[in-house]
Amino acid sequence: MTMPPKADRGRAVQAARELLENAKVVDAPVDPFAIARGMEIVLQPIDKENVDFSGCLLREGQVWGILYRNDINVEGFKRFTVAHELGHHEMTHHHDAIFANGNLHASQSNFTSNLWHEQEADCFAAELLMPSGLFTAAIHDTTIGLPAIKSLSDRFLTSLTSTAIRYAGLSHDPVAIIVSERSCILYCFTSPCMRTIRADYIERATRVPAGTETDRHFKSSPSPGDERQGRSYLSAWFEKPTRDLEFNEDVIDLGRYGKVLTVLHATEIPDEEEIEELDMEEDAEANKFNRDGKRISW
Repeated sequence: MTMPPKADRGRAVQAARELLENAKVVDAPVDPFAIARGMEIVLQPIDKENVDFSGCLLREGQVWGILYRNDINVEGFKRFTVAHELGHHEMTHHHDAIFANGNLHASQSNFTSNLWHEQEADCFAAELLMPSGLFTAAIHDTTIGLPAIKSLSDRFLTSLTSTAIRYAGLSHDPVAIIVSERSCILYCFTSPCMRTIRADYIERATRVPAGTETDRHFKSSPSPGDERQGRSYLSAWFEKPTRDLEFNEDVIDLGRYGKVLTVLHATEIPDEEEIEELDMEEDAEANKFNRDGKRISW
């Protein structure tokens, strides 16, 4: 049986960088609408509700067009959708797959698809709208957690979700981004350093852990934009972290379709030497108490 192709994210990033160079874009925010118009691609908003796609790429002979949803009042989502379709247009190796059944391809963007060409187009859109060099430099000007993501979202004119995912991918800080809906986790992205403590993967469709701020949010009567802050241990979210650290937990209701964004973050992860020292300190502290919990006098 032939294995399905895997997404080549490096190829997608390179394609986005080439388009930025050709469009002579050197600063943020990047305008995907202007780029598309400069390429003589026809843009058309779709105002119908309940359509089952984020955007569409069309071709008719030498004429290209992009349809994008206009019924969702999130400008960053529209910009990401157009950037995603530009990815399909620019990465010509997609064309045989996406136009196999006609001259119109409907996409599900914003990191919701398991198809290789949709994943590549999402990666392309992230690099186009949030170029890694500009975005990494901007991270250094922010704090950490949800306030940083909101600040970056304003600067790059991108949705909170796509900004959060990009933040996790490029941040040197220990961060986990979790998107859930109706108390069910849709996906999780983590910063590279989280791999060092094996807190970098949550299986999709897992229930939101009981007792967390995210769980309390779902059990309340939230409104779009509502925020909560708390703390939770990594073991509540991840199956077997090598170090059960307590992280800050920022929660915001995204409003659209009942989705919730959770940002787990800490200022640092202790290295192996620090962990050994902490373990020794904990053992020493434990030895200062009798079995009944009373402190031993020295």
